[in-house]
Amino acid sequence: MKTVDVPSTVLLQRRQLITSTPFLGTTASGFTFTAASGTIAALAEAGGGMSLLTQAADNAVASWTTQAACLVLAAEKPIHYATLIRTAEVGANVSNLLFGLHSGAVASALGNDGAGPPASYSGFSFFKVDGGTHWNIEASVAGAQTTVQLTADNSFTGAAVLSLQTVDQFLEIDVYPKTAVLCDVTFKINGILVYKLTDFVYTSIAAMAAVGAVKAGSADAETLKTRFCTIGQVR
Repeated sequence: MKTVDVPSTVLLQRRQLITSTPFLGTTASGFTFTAASGTIAALAEAGGGMSLLTQAADNAVASWTTQAACLVLAAEKPIHYATLIRTAEVGANVSNLLFGLHSGAVASALGNDGAGPPASYSGFSFFKVDGGTHWNIEASVAGAQTTVQLTADNSFTGAAVLSLQTVDQFLEIDVYPKTAVLCDVTFKINGILVYKLTDFVYTSIAAMAAVGAVKAGSADAETLKTRFCTIGQVR
């Protein structure tokens, strides 16, 4: 299993809740895997993982999530999320993807027909919608949302940040609550900072689960392969 370093600001002189789960089978501790009318299988590759295949139907979903909304953001209690994923779209740019922290049911974390995340929920995520190739980032507390498409103009790298097919991408989200009201959020892919939100208001944020989801954007089945998910939070 690849080692993920939780930022030192999270670990320094504190007690933490750290869960690092390699997906080696269909019963990974603390996680639930779902693929209604699709398939769920252990990934038969070096290092293991989980392979989810949606049903061959438009808007069919396959997902994984922690079994409880176990992450509650509060002052001086930062959160770290990381996952190593690989996708393989059957058609050109037709899958919908979401990875991150989400307060609602993972099955509804992506709207039908490329609608993206809901208009009201608590969470922080990377997502992609059918018809597009860019990763987007979003921070949401109820209906207060900041959403950015990672084009060359918006990305911190100065280049478009794309959801790549058939190759691994390592996604990280770190949420740093500076006060009881404001937090900073960093988004990284393969260790590179692609976006940062500063002074995002998180008042009244709900408890969140760690999630990953793929939704078909056509009548073809879509694949999501996940090596592991790591979450950490200061207690």
